[in-house]
Amino acid sequence: MLKKLAGAILYVMAISTAGAADSEQDRKDALTAYFKSDEEPSVLDAVWTSDKMFKVGMYDRDGPKDGFAMYVCSVMKDYGFGAGYSAQVIDIIKLVRDSDWVTLGEAQCK
Repeated sequence: MLKKLAGAILYVMAISTAGAADSEQDRKDALTAYFKSDEEPSVLDAVWTSDKMFKVGMYDRDGPKDGFAMYVCSVMKDYGFGAGYSAQVIDIIKLVRDSDWVTLGEAQCK
């Protein structure tokens, strides 16, 4: 809950400082910044790979990451990305070492 609140505050600050409208791209940038911040220490990288797909990179530890992908969807919803969007957790080591996008978990956002 505290992480979501901090992320929402960062989002509001980013929009307020830029003086920009609340565009979809602004919200995507804020969401990406949140997952790349110290607020989510287990996430090592985050990226939109398409208009509707958001991926976070983590170490392949402790089994499947579908639950974490559902959590990512809940945060995405806070930023205005609900139904029709998807979240994936990918193995960051395999991506960096082998350029292989190995999915550890995924969720369809609602």
